[in-house]
Amino acid sequence: MVHSQSPLWKRITKSFSGQTMMGTLGATVTEVCEGGVEITLPAAPHVCQQHGFIHGGALMAIADTASGYAAYTTVPPDKEVLTVEFKLNFLRPAQGNAVASAQVVRAGKSIIVVSSDVSCDDKIVVTGLGTFAVVEAPTAR
Repeated sequence: MVHSQSPLWKRITKSFSGQTMMGTLGATVTEVCEGGVEITLPAAPHVCQQHGFIHGGALMAIADTASGYAAYTTVPPDKEVLTVEFKLNFLRPAQGNAVASAQVVRAGKSIIVVSSDVSCDDKIVVTGLGTFAVVEAPTAR
């Protein structure tokens, strides 16, 4: 894990702060390292489905975002990453705080593959694999 004052932490959290979807869900970045990111989503009624479990869409969102930022830790500052493909397997219903942990499997020059798990109460509820394209950073938004 990198220190919260490190350039890598600042780069990831600065970009993350622009993700209004994550803000709406209430998710936060809780760990950053070269090739890995963790995002936590607190249990709350607004992220649950009708049976009281965390909605699959919210789990997908944090898994994809953690994976994208794990990939992002491996690219130079003039590059960004975009999801090309993402697959999830839902293993059990998700109750409690959800923690998405993602690790780079292979970082190439144009494609990065990342694995992820989402856990609730130390039990894996979702596992996934994503592919990310390395793209030029936009000059202005």
